[in-house]
Order: sequence, then structure tokens, then C-alpha cells
Amino acid sequence: MRYEVKLMIIDKFSFEAEIYDYLWGSKDYSAEVKRLVEIFRGFGVRRVLDIGCGTGGHALTLGGLGYFVVGLDVSFNMVRKALSKAKDRRVDIDFVVGDMRRLPFRLCVFDAVY
Repeated sequence: MRYEVKLMIIDKFSFEAEIYDYLWGSKDYSAEVKRLVEIFRGFGVRRVLDIGCGTGGHALTLGGLGYFVVGLDVSFNMVRKALSKAKDRRVDIDFVVGDMRRLPFRLCVFDAVY
């Protein structure tokens, strides 16, 4: 991907971070997370990577259920908001700014990636 296009995408999500929770904040993640948990149980999943975590909706819900979760997003502002929510909810989750095409993790660190 060209550098200019990548910057446009990052800028878009950085802007969206300011209004994302306003637009989607009332979304109930529980049904989607319930389905993920059903799948995870069948495979003994405990460590999860949430790629494109945004402001942390799914990651925070899974973390609240006891999963070890790391959220990854290309937008610093999305990650900043997710970290703030985790602190407010007292959920221990790591959120990382990064590109899914070049994951900043060792191989086989996670049981599942979504």
C-alpha cells in the first residue's frame, strides 16, 4: 500500500475515534462476544488478539470474562480511547498501536485472532 494511502486511512480512523463511541457506544457487544466465547470454548482459547479493536468494545467484554486480550489498532486515538475505557472499567487489557500486516508479536503468542 502506498504511504500516502496508508496515512489517509490512519487519519480517517483517528478522526473517527472522536465520534466512534457517540455513533456506536450504545451497541450491545454481548451477543457477538457470546458467539466468540462458544467458539473459543471448543478450542480451549484463553489468549486472544483483537485486530482492529477500535475503542475496545469486544476486547473489553472478553477481558471482563477473564480472557487475556490484546487489542491492536492502527489508530493512536482509537487505542487511547480503549485504554481509557479499560482503566475506567478496571479491566486489565493491553492495547497496542500497530499494523496488522506487520504484527508486533512473536508467533504463537495467541490462541485465537479475530
